[in-house]
Amino acid sequence: MRTNADTGRKSNKDSGLALYPYQREAVAFLQKRGGNAGLFAEMGTGKTPIALHYLLEVDTERILVVCPLSVIGVWAREAKRWHMPFKVYPLSTGTNKRKALTVEHIRIDRIRRMVIVNYESFWREPLRSAILRYAPDAVVLDEAHRIKGRNTRQASFAHRLATLPHVKHRLALTGTPVMNGIEDLFSIYKFIDLNVFGSRWGDFDRRYVTRGGYGGYQIIGYRGLDEIKRKVNVTAFQISKADALSLPARIVQIVPVTLGPKTRSLYEQMKRNALIELDSSDGKGVSLSRIVLTTLLRLQQLTGGFIPLTLEEKTTIADVGDDKLRTALELTKDAVDSGEKVVIFCRYIHDIMRLKEALPKAGIISGSVDALRREKVLATLTSGKVKVLLVQISTGALGIDLTAASVSIFYSTGYSLGEFEQARARLHRHGQTKRVVEYHLQAENTVDEKIFQALTDKQQIARKVVSLDYAKGLLK
Repeated sequence: MRTNADTGRKSNKDSGLALYPYQREAVAFLQKRGGNAGLFAEMGTGKTPIALHYLLEVDTERILVVCPLSVIGVWAREAKRWHMPFKVYPLSTGTNKRKALTVEHIRIDRIRRMVIVNYESFWREPLRSAILRYAPDAVVLDEAHRIKGRNTRQASFAHRLATLPHVKHRLALTGTPVMNGIEDLFSIYKFIDLNVFGSRWGDFDRRYVTRGGYGGYQIIGYRGLDEIKRKVNVTAFQISKADALSLPARIVQIVPVTLGPKTRSLYEQMKRNALIELDSSDGKGVSLSRIVLTTLLRLQQLTGGFIPLTLEEKTTIADVGDDKLRTALELTKDAVDSGEKVVIFCRYIHDIMRLKEALPKAGIISGSVDALRREKVLATLTSGKVKVLLVQISTGALGIDLTAASVSIFYSTGYSLGEFEQARARLHRHGQTKRVVEYHLQAENTVDEKIFQALTDKQQIARKVVSLDYAKGLLK
């Protein structure tokens, strides 16, 4: 194995960096497992340096890291910060053809190298074939819950990589291995180790899943949970922030928002129409889920003060109120005037655009902002050039460090428990030195309150709305 002296790089000792005791314990666990293991660590506990140090200690020459696009830069930055003796190739930009050419070029190198690609592209040709020829001896899936859908193209290719004889090390990193239910574990473990839950979904389903409900196809419960827990305990190193880190306090504050008369009238009318539609439906299956989830979306948009209108096949957005907007601006002003930096999480781009109009100096991270630009925006927050950051929750829930801020405002949230918990951990994580204040804006007597309660009770809304009673409870 090459040393830091061979590469001319500084050692971590020279740089003053050192793993925490629990991180060293995690590295030792991965070594004991031979690298075929899960690292189920909550956000902010330092999964990336743990994986890097494991790869440093074992005989790997060709590493492949698969992660969300927004996290590619994090891996490259961490490898540099820890002075890893790998030549790092972060493939975050360019076409798939260009990425494939890069991989083809570097596969003949005689140095230790690490290729970092995103889930959305690594399974597509010609990059897929280039990766197979690159013949990695270590594959790391970061945010491995991305392959929980066992029949997706990205999951299938991850499973293919795991079966290749030259892949000696398979690491699955995630803070949320179970986002919907224990069925999520099957696909992740099909990558890690086929000996744990096997290779056939039908066997897993019959052993651990209880079905019923409409048509007998819905998952209504689980069996063998003690057995599953035992298997996970011996094959995955698990870290919670509570056990691992001594973090400053996090203060969670619900901020009630009173809707104006016009917005309230529109809200009540939409709710009545939805309940009538539910009563006239068969109250089952996909049609029920579609009605409820669409209604929740529209009602939530209304609490934010806007509503989409379709006229002559064209959709426009009408602003109908600014109650939540004014509340967010007041909280932001108070925090900035007190010397704090603020992150405002929004589900909808229109919310971000309205906030940006009122806060022209604010930075933005959304789906339309590429990885390189995100890094620059984050740097402006860290430096203090920008005091307020507007973040689309589906984009900013992963892979970004927002510890430069100490105040977060949740303007609107989605239904995903995983995204919600990930977003909350962007500020309250390793590296945070201040007390974190977390505001949740909730229009009174609306779905805002119901969605927040469901998420804090760790309920998967999108799955539970197949129950008519649960669906009505969300809307009433």
